[in-house]
Amino acid sequence: PISTCVVIDMDGFFISCHTMLDPHLANIPACVGGTSMISTSNYVARKYGVRSAMPGYIGSSLVKELSGGKETLTFVKSDFGLYKRKSAEVKAVL
Repeated sequence: PISTCVVIDMDGFFISCHTMLDPHLANIPACVGGTSMISTSNYVARKYGVRSAMPGYIGSSLVKELSGGKETLTFVKSDFGLYKRKSAEVKAVL
């Protein structure tokens, strides 16, 4: 028998859902959350050290400082209805 292994990186799932609706988020440092806590961030923000479970004010400071003030961190509010719909789409494929 042949077995298949599929690895799915769902670490950035929340921000990816928002990026599907608003593609410009793919090119700027963006995260889901607020100044008190970040749920997840995109790869642009991660290059500045922004990560999950980080206070948003720290993430914002990192982006501003490490970009030399050229970029700012964009905060997107959580939308659990959106995540539920998109996760159902992922499960349907699996």
